[in-house]
Amino acid sequence: MNWPQSQATFQARIHSDHSLIILTFMPSPAHHRCRFKFLNLWTDQDGYKEMIQVAWGMAVFGNPIYRLATKLRTFKGYFSNFHRRHTNCISSRVQRAEQEWKEAQVLLDRNPNDQEAHKKERICCNQFAALSKAEESFFKQRSRMQWLQLGDRNTAFFHRSLLHRHHRNGIHSLLRDDGEEVRDPEEIGNMAVSFY
Repeated sequence: MNWPQSQATFQARIHSDHSLIILTFMPSPAHHRCRFKFLNLWTDQDGYKEMIQVAWGMAVFGNPIYRLATKLRTFKGYFSNFHRRHTNCISSRVQRAEQEWKEAQVLLDRNPNDQEAHKKERICCNQFAALSKAEESFFKQRSRMQWLQLGDRNTAFFHRSLLHRHHRNGIHSLLRDDGEEVRDPEEIGNMAVSFY
């Protein structure tokens, strides 16, 4: 967790039955803008159908491929803004909602006959449940673990599995034709482009 970009290179076992391990603690790579990814949790949000209708219903002229690409770009813009307003930083939103629910419960315990306290506690409870469900959907989709049982919100585990998957799927080094190992991300990118 502390060094997500670290690598272990195992050397040959020649003089012992143990391998020499070389650990490399690389700095985090420069942050690149993430590609747009559709989140399944959006389908349960209020206003989802209306956004689809507006984005897909706009009049675009040109050949079919141009119309499709333009509508998809519009769709992406709508949902990127929607994500920033409603589902970005979902875990911190869940924590805030849980804290508000706890405060509403304390207020209700102090004033059990207060109808406003009852109403606020119910609203906070429903908001926490909806955000928890959205968070679970987000981590289920991100982790690609189909065996997640409903109600299991072990998000710390999923954070670790996401880091592990991201690190495992990365290309950390390439070998040149002369046998030299290249670890610089920019040089790796140039080698990949020149190869294809």
